Amino acid sequence: MQRYLRSVLPLGALAIIACHAGWNPIAWPEKFSISKESQEGTLGKKQEATLSNEGNQYIAAFRYELPAPGALIASAKPVNPQAQISLAVYSEGSGSEPIAKGEPGKKVEAKELQPGTYYVAVMEPWKDVIRTRVEVRTVYKPDDPDAAQQACKTQGTARELKADGAVEDSVDYSAQKRTCWWKVPLTAEGALAMKFDSRGANLSAEFIPPQ
Repeated sequence: MQRYLRSVLPLGALAIIACHAGWNPIAWPEKFSISKESQEGTLGKKQEATLSNEGNQYIAAFRYELPAPGALIASAKPVNPQAQISLAVYSEGSGSEPIAKGEPGKKVEAKELQPGTYYVAVMEPWKDVIRTRVEVRTVYKPDDPDAAQQACKTQGTARELKADGAVEDSVDYSAQKRTCWWKVPLTAEGALAMKFDSRGANLSAEFIPPQ
């Protein structure tokens, strides 16, 4: 009888432990693959994502290609102001470690980047996720903002603008076409006045003498 009791007690202890473990499950967030689950992003344009507590949707990511050395600056704005949003930047092959991480509610900037693939992730703490739509904007700050400009990059390649004439063109900082030059030939001494419509963009125009 004593041998029988010794063999039953360990089994009873194990049964109690197993039941106890079943009553207290440990919850972990589902893994999110930055490289595999990211969406194609457009530099300088608004991207949208929805964060929630469903699966691994507490995080979303966008993929960007940098054509030349520079920096990335990302900002995010949740529709629900109660959401605790933070941003991080990852590089191709960096795994789960970001190369730059912002404080909650703040923008993030990754500097001294080389050409290649980068990811901007927007997330909430998975234990305190509030369902919300998020607007993300990522700006590319190239080391040489005029590297891709060709037709009107300098005074020497400036396009001609006749007096009393009008022109329409575009510039793009992230596309490395920040500046465009125009030359106005004058046949006599006088003054120049200019009307400039930036169409709401953060642009400026100025007169510069020949150099």
